[in-house]
Parts: sequence; C-alpha cells; structure tokens
Amino acid sequence: MGRVHQWAALRRSVSGRFVVWAALLAFALLATANEARADCQPTAADNVTVNCTANNGPQTTPVGTGNEDNVTVNVQNGATVDVSANSGTSAISLNNGNTVTNAGTIVVDGSSATGILVNNNNLIINNGTIIATGGAFGIDALNGNTVINNGTIRVGEFGAGISVCCDNTVVNNGSIIGGDNTAGINAGDHTSITNNGTIKVGSGGSYGIVADGVGNNATILNNGTIIAGDGSYGIGAAGGYNVVNAGTISVGAGSIGIQVDGGANITNSGLIRTDVGSIGVMFNAFGYDNTPNKLINNGSIIATTAPGFAILGLDNNTVINNGYMQGTVLLLGSGNTFTNNGYLIGGDPAAYASTGPSGVAVGGMLINGPAGTFAVRVDPTSNDSFFAEAVQLNGRLKMVVTPGLYNATTTYSQVISVCGCGGGSLTGTFSSVVSSSPFFTATADYSIPDEVDVTLNRIGFGSVPGMTPNQRAVGNVLEPGYSTNLTGKAATFYSNLLAATSLSALDNLSGEGISAAQNAAFVTGSQFNNAMQTQGLFAPDLGGLSIVIPPPQYAATRVAAGHDAFASFDKAPAMTLQPGRIRIWTAAFGANQSLHGEADTGSSNQSVRSAGGMLGVDWQLARDLRVGFAAGGSESMFSASSLATSGRMTGGHVGAFAIKTWGTYYAAATLSYAHFDNSTTRTITGIGPTETASGSFGSDQLAARFELGWKQTYGRVNVTPFIAVEPAVLWQRGFTETGANVLGLSVASHTATSLPTFIGVQIDGRLVTPAGLVFAPYSRVSWVHEFEPDRRVTAGFITLPGTNFTVDGARAASDSGRLDAGGKLYLPGGHALFANFAGEWSDRTQTYSATGGFRAAW
Repeated sequence: MGRVHQWAALRRSVSGRFVVWAALLAFALLATANEARADCQPTAADNVTVNCTANNGPQTTPVGTGNEDNVTVNVQNGATVDVSANSGTSAISLNNGNTVTNAGTIVVDGSSATGILVNNNNLIINNGTIIATGGAFGIDALNGNTVINNGTIRVGEFGAGISVCCDNTVVNNGSIIGGDNTAGINAGDHTSITNNGTIKVGSGGSYGIVADGVGNNATILNNGTIIAGDGSYGIGAAGGYNVVNAGTISVGAGSIGIQVDGGANITNSGLIRTDVGSIGVMFNAFGYDNTPNKLINNGSIIATTAPGFAILGLDNNTVINNGYMQGTVLLLGSGNTFTNNGYLIGGDPAAYASTGPSGVAVGGMLINGPAGTFAVRVDPTSNDSFFAEAVQLNGRLKMVVTPGLYNATTTYSQVISVCGCGGGSLTGTFSSVVSSSPFFTATADYSIPDEVDVTLNRIGFGSVPGMTPNQRAVGNVLEPGYSTNLTGKAATFYSNLLAATSLSALDNLSGEGISAAQNAAFVTGSQFNNAMQTQGLFAPDLGGLSIVIPPPQYAATRVAAGHDAFASFDKAPAMTLQPGRIRIWTAAFGANQSLHGEADTGSSNQSVRSAGGMLGVDWQLARDLRVGFAAGGSESMFSASSLATSGRMTGGHVGAFAIKTWGTYYAAATLSYAHFDNSTTRTITGIGPTETASGSFGSDQLAARFELGWKQTYGRVNVTPFIAVEPAVLWQRGFTETGANVLGLSVASHTATSLPTFIGVQIDGRLVTPAGLVFAPYSRVSWVHEFEPDRRVTAGFITLPGTNFTVDGARAASDSGRLDAGGKLYLPGGHALFANFAGEWSDRTQTYSATGGFRAAW
C-alpha cells in the first residue's frame, strides 16, 4: 500500500522539479556554452522543430530547458541523446503543447533524471529506445498528455517506465522493462492506460501498472503481457478505476495480480496466474474506503501453488465467475456476493498433499448457478469446504480426488455449510454430483440442516462402466494387488492412479503403442521382398512374361515426323535368350502407413514411416529360369501419438528370389531374413508426475512371397491374372523399460505373424521411343486379405510383480484394395531404370510406398 502513495508523492512533486531542473539546466548551459551540439538542431525554443541526427555523434547535452512551448523534437533513427554522464540531467525537457518523437536512443541516469520530461498537453511517441538508470524515469508528464510507446523503455531500480499525472492517455505497444522497486506505468487521476505490448518489472514492491487517484470512468486495459517479480503487483488501482484484463498477468511469490479499492470494476477475460503465497485479485487493499468493488471473471484466475488466494477482500464486494477460478477464495466481513457460473475450485489440486484443506469462505451470499461447478478437493481423510453466511445451490458438485489410498467407502462432512448467523441458510440442491476420478462414484447427503455431506465409493480398476477391453485387461490385473496398507513405490503407483481423471490413464500405462514395431517390421519386410520380386518378374528374356526388347543389332524404329515420342507399339523381333547372363541392380524404397485404432478393442492410431536401400544380383540359369540374391538395410520410425509412444527400428536384410516360366504361366518366389534393432520411448501422463520410459530390444523376421500368374496377350497389351501370398513371422525379444520411476513395464517376448493373400490382375505393354529405348509401363489391381491381423503386447508392471496383461494394438486391415503402378525404361546394352508406386487402402488403413533404382546387365 505504501508503494502507491510513494508513486503519488513523486508525481505530485513534478512541478517543483521543473523549477529546480530549470535552474540546473541554465547553469549547465552557461558552463558548457562552447560545447558542440551539432546533431540536435536548432536549439530548442518556442514554436521550432528540432531534429536530432547521427551526423556528429551522440548529443551529450539536454534538449530544452523545461520552459519551451509548441516545440517539435524528432530524434531520428540511429541518433542518440545521451546525458547519463551528467547524473540527474533529463535528456529532453519541455513545457506545454509539444510533440516529441524518438526513433533513436535516449540515455539518462540519476534519481531526478528523465528521458523525456514535459508538463501539459503534449504528444510523446517513442519508437526507439529509452534507457533510464539510477532511479531515473523513462517518460514523465503532468496533465492532458498522450504518451505512446512503440519501442523499448528500460529503467533501473526505483525508476518508472512512464509516469504521468492526470487526465492523460497512455498506450504501450512495445516493451517496458524495469528492475526491482520499479513501475512500468505510473498514473494519477482520470488517466486511461492501454497495454498492448509487454511490461516486465522486478521484485520488491514493483508495479506493472499503478494508478493512484480518482479514476471515475478511466480504464486500465491490458491486452498484452504483464510480468511482476516476487512481492510485486501486476496492476494496482485506487479510486474507482475500471480494470480490464484481456491478456496475461503473471506474478511471482508473495505478489498480487490485480489490487484495487475505492469502487473499482474489474473484468478479466484473459489469464491471471500467481506463484506461491500470492493473490490473484485483492479488494479494499489501499484503505481509502470501503466503496464496493466488482469483479467479473470470464477468463482464468489461477493461484498455481498453495498457500495462495484466487480472491481476497473485505466488505461489500461482488464477484461473478463465468470462467475458471482456482485457489482459496476469502471475502471477509459482510455484504459480499459470490456467484459462480463457471468452474470454481478452492485450491491447487497438485499442492493438496503439502498444504492440506482449503476452500471458499464468503462473508455474505455464495451462489452456484445452473451452469456452475463447485470443485471440492479431497484426500482419504480430509476435504476442502465451501462456507458462507448463506448458500444457494444448483449446478454441479465435483469431488476432486487427490492422490492417496482410499477405503471402499469414505464420507466427508460439511463439504458445503453455512454459519447460521444473520438468518442465513442453505437452499437448493446440486443437479449432479460427480467424482473427478473414474474409479469413484459420489453421492450427496442433504439430511443435516445447513450442510451437505458427500460419500465416495470406490469402483474396482477393471469394473468401471464403459471400459474398453484393453483398459479392462490392465485394470483386472491391478485390482487384486490394491490395499490401503501398501507402502513404497506400490503405494505411489495406486495413489496416483486413483487420482487419475480419465480411463485413458490405463491406456497410457498399457504400453500398447509398442505394438507399432510389429507393423513397421511387416511393412519393411514386404517392401524388401516386393523389390526382389520386381527384378524377377517382367524380365525381357524369360519367354513372354511382359515385353519383348529389340536386340542391339536392330536399328531404332523410325517414327514419322509429327508423331509423339512414345508413339510406336510395333512388335520388335524376339531377343535370343542368353543363359548365364548376369544382372546387378540397386534400389531404394520407402513407405508411409497409417492405421486407425479400433473401438472394439480400445486400440489407438499408429503411423509408420520407413526407408531403405538394397543391392542385388541375379542370373539367367536357363531359358525359363532366373534366380537372384539381395542384401540391404532399412530405417523405420513408428508412433502411437495419442499414447505419446514412438520408436525407431534399424534393420538388416538378406534374401533370395527365383522366377520360373512355362510358356504363358509363371511362378515367382522370394524369401528374406531380417534382423531389427528397436528402441522405444513412452511419455506416461495422467498418473501422477509425468514419467518417460525407454526400451531397447532386438527382433528377427522371416518373410516370403509366392506368386502364380498366367499372361494373356490382347493386341498391344498383356493381361495377367495372378494370386500371391506373403507369409511372415516376427520374433520379438522381451525387455524391461528404463527411466521411469514407478510406471515402467517389463515387456514379454512375442511372436507375431502376418499372412496377407492377393488376388489381382496386371496390365502391361511397351512404348518404343525414336531413339530405340523401350518404356514398359504396368499397373496392378488386387484385393488383399490378411488372415493374421492381430498385433498384441504382453507386459507387466515393474513396480507390481505378477501383473502381466495382454492388450491389442492397432490391427492390420483384414481386407483392403491395392493399386501398383510403375515401369521400366530399358537402356542400350540391357541396362534399365525402374520405379514402382503403390497404394493400399481400407476403412482403417492407408499405405503408400515407392521403389526405384537402376539395373545393369552383361
């Protein structure tokens, strides 16, 4: 309170300072008459324009004596007025009706110095930087002024960024930064203040904005950010100011967000956040009078750490909460009215264990409207309380369960009560009574006059209505181990779980997202096998599979002028088969897959991204037989974002393939082995403090593809019906997560299988270029049926031995459609470029993949 009067005293002495400073400045001018002042020209005088430039270095003497009227001063960009060497000297000092625009830098020092000092009816615009140290002010003005800061004002201890007296307009669009014991903006009577920028002040009684005097209809409007240190104030106003916060006010320990008295009106549609031992909004603090104040909260007022107050005040105040309010509410005396149409919780749930019960106490009337929620914190033995002279109930009562080991049934007395003094009473009932935890039901008892008691009944961890099978699997193994006599990490585990606010906590515990490693392995293995098969199929020298290539001794087919480059479909002479021919090829591949979770199991969405490369060699062993081998590596990323689970999989692959033809029939086979090194990370939230669990394990995969087809030629295109199957087996090793405190898992080894089958048709042909190159495009359409879509994880909690469970991850699609499109460009000498793009779609999955590379033959 004393700090406000100190600022008032400083402000009211401004007129006296002008007289003293004028004398000091006159002496300084006589003493420095021979000093150069070339960069601020001409010398300040009535009705002149002074321009300060950077032409001759910084201006080191003041501009003006404090007596000049109707002067225009422009400190240009790059110019500096620095009088800090002469402590206590103001940089620009004028009287009335002046316009000062700073786009450069102004520097002052000393407790009686000001960057820009004026009297009445002036316009001051700062687009540059003002630095005031040693208790100096950035801008100081008396009455009827307009002060706009678009730049930066920095002030040291006991300084003020902008200080004005009465009937002024102050707008901050930039930054005001102050040290300890400072004020960002300090104002007197009838001054309107708007902050659209940032005001940051230090500790020790600092104010972001302080207005001490008669406000009448004047407004303090914060659309920006105000930050105040420990023991300081965001906004302080006395004498009937209207205070509107549409931005953010954040204050440190032992501080106050907004402090008012004398009939102030506060509207908060933004955020007011306080630290330990602080107050969000405080009424009747200055002691001027007990004129009623009013607060309408449409935003959030949060006392983050107890002990702390959302609201603290004396008599005759009105509070209407339409938003969110967290922290103790204490309206002392009488004549207060608190109406809750939003969410009101009487303390910080995270601090209940260390601070104990708190709540709401109103000297007057406490009302919960139809849309309001009274949130009451409880632990196994105690509860917050809501207390008033008179209470009207409606809306919802929410019992906020904090961590602890609860009995099957717990009854809390006087959750809501009235004092019975002054004829007060409790009327009405709640329209609903609920628990914040899914593991409890809550029931209100109104049988005792003037109080409401509440009973919590615990529900088994696997018995909550509406659970998914995955959640029930986890809950069922947890229930037998629960007891109120638990100690150590087991007690911590169950205490935090009982305080969880959603059944999704069981999903977060389950480790279900780790199953994404299985889908990643099958996607990568399938791409490796398909890349090998592509090299065996559609070869030009296997007796009519896809395309006939002109032998090197034939010249290119000539195309008539005006025809397109790929215009010839003429058949070329058949190539003589060359048993023993060797080809070497290299390919790169990549895939992106998304899988939607399923409601019937409770699984979550997953995504897989993979990329790899491979090198292969194959031989033409006979006119109708080709075999080959390949080796490669891959890198995959997988995630289940809703479970905050992600992982990386690095693989090494080796494989072999063969293709055999019988006229127009063919059979193709591939077989591959892969070893994967897997790493996983789970961020576990919603069950006490956030924990991060990491896992590392190896896995091995054996995969194959078998395909049969029958090529039919129709004019210039080939149509090939085919069937195929891709069996794969993945053996994952078990592992134990590290990094988590109490929520980590021991994951069992697991064997996963995949058995997709394909029925489809291929259409292909050839296009011959004028240069004799042949492009062979093809497309495939197939129906895919997966006989083994399940992806499961079996695990147990490290903290709770014997709690093994199995949950389903996102399954592969049982039925989907697949489209492949690609081609080969055959180069002279039997070399080729090739590429393939594929998409696979179902009602729950989407997979896109691509393969491309180069092949050389000799």
